[in-house]
Amino acid sequence: MNLSHTPVTTFLLIANVALSIYAWNDRTVFQKWMMHPYSFQRKKTYFTLFTSAFIHADTVHLAMNMFALLSFGQFVELELGKELYAVLYGISMITSSLPSLIKHKNNSSYYTLGASGAVSAVVFAFILLHPFAKLGLFMLPISIPAILFGALYIGFSIYAQRRSMDNLNHDAHIAGALTGIAFVLLLKPQVLSQVF
Repeated sequence: MNLSHTPVTTFLLIANVALSIYAWNDRTVFQKWMMHPYSFQRKKTYFTLFTSAFIHADTVHLAMNMFALLSFGQFVELELGKELYAVLYGISMITSSLPSLIKHKNNSSYYTLGASGAVSAVVFAFILLHPFAKLGLFMLPISIPAILFGALYIGFSIYAQRRSMDNLNHDAHIAGALTGIAFVLLLKPQVLSQVF
């Protein structure tokens, strides 16, 4: 697919890469731009709702999010149109941060960053628009329907979040996924007929 046909996805890819590299080279900026729920209300660091969604912990973190954004974002942008797609991404940057802001508001040592909450919204918008599209997974040598992938993703995210298995923000993944689903249902309620 030609990136010139999906300007919002192209912009988001460039912005994520450029801002991540910039922050990696200035640790003061990196620290300042991360989401720190403890400081959010106390120091009014509201801008981190957006800056934290454009920076990543390392190249692997960045590459995984950008691969997912590129894989799904172009299709969703073409289907929703660039304006609505940009609205979806912008809203999901906020909604995917809400669980962390609530859950960790008194935890001074908790920080979070990355585009995965917003990317989850894009992925689940795609899943709702194309529930039976075949998706290939890194871990499996087979393709599975998008709706099954979505169910497995949500199930694993809930399990991993409850177990605190890793340093990933599974709350953001879940909130982003729910935002993507709600956004598409609001715009195109008829998609439910494809699922049931």
